[in-house]
Amino acid sequence: MSSLYMPFTPFFASQTEEPTMDSAIKELDTEGLIQFLKKKNLGLTDSQYEILKNQHIRGSIFSNFTEDEFRSMGLTFGSAKILADFTQKIKTQKLKAYSSYKTGKDFKDVLEEFGIGGTSIADIPQFMPELYKINENDENLDLCMTLIKTKLPILGTLVADDNERERCEYVESILDSAIHIVKRITGKQVTRHPQMEVTGEDNTGIVDYAIKYQSELICITEGNFWKITEGFVHNLLQLQSASQVNKRILGNAFDEKDYFIYGIVTMAEVWYFLKYTNEGIFCTSKNPLKIEFNESALDNKNEERNLRKNLKRIIEIIAGLLTNKLGGY
Repeated sequence: MSSLYMPFTPFFASQTEEPTMDSAIKELDTEGLIQFLKKKNLGLTDSQYEILKNQHIRGSIFSNFTEDEFRSMGLTFGSAKILADFTQKIKTQKLKAYSSYKTGKDFKDVLEEFGIGGTSIADIPQFMPELYKINENDENLDLCMTLIKTKLPILGTLVADDNERERCEYVESILDSAIHIVKRITGKQVTRHPQMEVTGEDNTGIVDYAIKYQSELICITEGNFWKITEGFVHNLLQLQSASQVNKRILGNAFDEKDYFIYGIVTMAEVWYFLKYTNEGIFCTSKNPLKIEFNESALDNKNEERNLRKNLKRIIEIIAGLLTNKLGGY
């Protein structure tokens, strides 16, 4: 098979051994650890979790405790045994890679985890993304248009079987243009990080693009270029993991505000936006934005205007989402 059609794997992508669940909870404080244990449905009572709280048991030391030590805290024989067995399990249980979720059943199971019954991206509750209106002659829109017009004669018209790296050329131009606008209007240091590893409490892996403000993850982009449903399940799990990372970073501030983080799933020609919140997940699956990267835009004024119009709309939405996350403008 020609290398032209091979999926793109960046040479700098990490090939390290998958972390265990134990390593993923090391940074959890006492309250975070208790919430993690409650999600595992171990069958412990509130009073038993209260013992862990009173003993200030954190994620960094949890897996070192033995059954006898749990009992010495005042836990019953049964609860001490449950916790001791669980500490052994998390030392060897590998976190599941985002890329391992591939089937329709995987998608259905993830939706159920988020409290959604269904098997389609259309079953996810919808939201109307905020946008930041820019002028027709905005300098960053001009730059994005110039970059894409520079790429078109080299890469050619984007077609269905073009590989991931070719598509990323266009995605990166759009993301960067939107980020420049956000930096300009907010004065805040927003950065984009390709191929970043994001490890949560149950899942881990490399995300295509992570957008950050200082150390907080504010948007995760998944470039799934063949199976859009697979892209959605990956992005949902990435957002879940990113929120867990942010909780460790933000500490008590995480619980003091209505938390949310944005996601993007794109094939370069089609763009979907997701919102992960404490209340649930939302997306724009019924109203995706579409754009064509066609060489005809180089010498056809109508095609050029359509390209610019669609670029402007996508950039306005990305800039609006990021600005909204950063507290308005």
